[in-house]
Amino acid sequence: GTLLDLDWLRLQIEALQVDGQWQSIARATLRDNLYQLHRTLADGILARSRRGDAGRAVDAWLEANARPVEHLRRTFADMTNSAAIDFATLSVALQSVRRLAER
Repeated sequence: GTLLDLDWLRLQIEALQVDGQWQSIARATLRDNLYQLHRTLADGILARSRRGDAGRAVDAWLEANARPVEHLRRTFADMTNSAAIDFATLSVALQSVRRLAER
């Protein structure tokens, strides 16, 4: 999660200002979706390694997925540089993580 800046994404979700019940539910749903995607990524990476060092498994996965990982990082960098991060922006961020998790 740290190497993919998922902690940054979680903090952005938690920082969303909510106005009422529905936005509060939407924020919680974004957060839950992020946690699920993080688990999916971790499970997929560790399942490929079968045995051995988890750090090596992560390194191998990052190397094998260098191009999509770089795309995710650029997406997050673009978001960081934008004027405002809102529900729509974070939905796009989660979609980018989802594409990576489904590889």
